[in-house]
Amino acid sequence: MASSNAIEVIGTIVALLPNNLFRVELPNGHQLKGHAGEEISGELHLYLLGTKVMLTISPYDLSKGKITDRQSENSVALAGEQSFQRDFLSSETFLKS
Repeated sequence: MASSNAIEVIGTIVALLPNNLFRVELPNGHQLKGHAGEEISGELHLYLLGTKVMLTISPYDLSKGKITDRQSENSVALAGEQSFQRDFLSSETFLKS
């Protein structure tokens, strides 16, 4: 697939399927299957329900796409770390008062 013909969209993972497949919902409500690209196959533990991902879709088959990137600021995996840091910082300021 030539990169000039590819369609890039952002979607949200709504289901984990077998064999490194994901069900991804686009902002317009359509759902399609996304498979993990080679460059992200080692980071599959970061792809959880609710994670925002970038998909590359062929214009010839709009029912499948390749997951090429993860939007880290919106991911579920990092949300817990950020809330922990926020709680830790607020407890430090409380102790100084």
